[in-house]
Amino acid sequence: MHILRGVCGLFFAALAAAAVQAQVVTEETIITDSVDLFSEPPRDSVRHPALAMAGSLLIPGLGQQYLRRPGRALVYYSTDLLCLFGAIVCEGRSRRMMEDSRTIAWAFAGARGGPGADSRYWQAVASYEDSRGYNNVQELNRTPENKYVDPHLQWAWVDTAYQRDYMETRDNATSFHVASTFLVGAMVLNRLVSFIDARVTTRRRSTGTAPRVSVHPSFDPSAASAGVSISSDF
Repeated sequence: MHILRGVCGLFFAALAAAAVQAQVVTEETIITDSVDLFSEPPRDSVRHPALAMAGSLLIPGLGQQYLRRPGRALVYYSTDLLCLFGAIVCEGRSRRMMEDSRTIAWAFAGARGGPGADSRYWQAVASYEDSRGYNNVQELNRTPENKYVDPHLQWAWVDTAYQRDYMETRDNATSFHVASTFLVGAMVLNRLVSFIDARVTTRRRSTGTAPRVSVHPSFDPSAASAGVSISSDF
């Protein structure tokens, strides 16, 4: 009986020792694995300047989002969307008003348009009461090639009030088109600014210094002209 108790004691002692050893080995494995899984390279080492700048040119703010600058990215996103929406609205408004102006010209001046009715033709419709007066001016200016002799290009306003309405509608259409063009230019500028911002950010993070921009004004007294040259070490 004593021998059986001793053997059982040794057996349970061996099991306990094995459990302790297994626990230690498992703990070491967990510690080793945790270091391998959760250790990361430096934050800026995985940010590629070329990708950031290319993204900024494609969609303003995309490079800033890539560089983990969500605040700046939101500003560029919002600016681009507002300019795009404004350009679409202004251009659509311009086209509708241009069509309205031609409807006025057709209804009250008989200007049907068609082949040969370019922008110069519609401007002549706005400037002259009828095609006869316009053709007479071209004869006096010795530019008969600019005359409108085709029947479908003849016009004559029934009242100068309608002519003024046509001119105002056409001018407003032109203004909306200019606004649309300006907003498209603003979108291009937004991309350029986003590109420069991405470059400055990556340069500052990698070297600790921002790119230098030099401005050199110039003036030529003999030609009475002035200019500015800008250079940078991007």
